[in-house]
Amino acid sequence: MRFPTAVFMAAFVAVAVTQETTTKGTTEAPPTTSTTAATTTSSTAPPTTQAPTTQAPTTHAPTTSAPTTHAPTTHGPTTTPAPPKPREATLGNYTLQNGAEVCAVVLARIVVTQNATSYPFVNGSLVRKGSSCDDSQVTLWIESADDYKLQIVIGHDASNFFVKSLSVQASSLVADRDNLTQFSTPMKQYYKCQSASEVSLGEENVKLIFSELKYQAFQREKSAAFVGSQLECVSDYHSDVVIIAIGSALAILVVVILVAYLIARRKNRQRGYQSV
Repeated sequence: MRFPTAVFMAAFVAVAVTQETTTKGTTEAPPTTSTTAATTTSSTAPPTTQAPTTQAPTTHAPTTSAPTTHAPTTHGPTTTPAPPKPREATLGNYTLQNGAEVCAVVLARIVVTQNATSYPFVNGSLVRKGSSCDDSQVTLWIESADDYKLQIVIGHDASNFFVKSLSVQASSLVADRDNLTQFSTPMKQYYKCQSASEVSLGEENVKLIFSELKYQAFQREKSAAFVGSQLECVSDYHSDVVIIAIGSALAILVVVILVAYLIARRKNRQRGYQSV
């Protein structure tokens, strides 16, 4: 069988074109260069020698303490303690008996003074030894808790009884006085004096002071009660009179003020009526 020449030439051209295309599209890889790794040489480092470390000495700065300043202490005013309150005499009950009968009863607060010094009888008691009672006189021996001693002798005449002798011992003080008619009271009565009554003893400014005094003697009673009527001292009587006088004056003054007020009120009303 014979192929036409034109067909054969066309086929040849097509094959040639195909080969050229394939040749141009294929890129040859560059030649591979084989690199051999360099041999690693192991080096041994020499031992490290540390230099000796020398520490510098620590220098401490000197500490300077600030001076301590103390606040001034202010002392308050010194308070002087008040002087102790002087002791007060206690009210004593001195009752002397002769058997079953009461010879004398004395109630009083007693103080001995010499100038500015006082000797109060505190918690005094009647000393039986040294005290006595008969028809002519009564002797009372009184002793205080501070060892002060007082002797009271009561006598009488036909109508009155009275204190006729006093003797006192207080610390170094010794004084007495006789021939008295102090606190004279009619028989069958008793004496009472709330006010202070002074009796001078001797010449050394020694005084014996009785207050809240009440006494009775030679009654021969079975009890220590005061019997009969009361004789009041002049100072108490004057005190009562003064109190009564002051009270009366105040009452009169109130009445006068009230009357003056009523009169003035009445006049004001009358003036009001007249003005209307």
